[in-house]
Amino acid sequence: MSFINNFETKQKLVNIENGINSLKNKINIGVDLSEVLNKLTSIEARLERIENELREAIKKPTNI
Repeated sequence: MSFINNFETKQKLVNIENGINSLKNKINIGVDLSEVLNKLTSIEARLERIENELREAIKKPTNI
């Protein structure tokens, strides 16, 4: 009986460890996605500035 209880306890600990590792992986992915979102936001802002500059350039008459 003691062997079975020890085995069950070890199995529960392994399950807890696996759960913790799974959460760590999800947290790491969340951090990575947060960095990606920040970079995309920065790129979006740059593209908006470029778009505005192009609109202004189109409005100005050109001397040919």
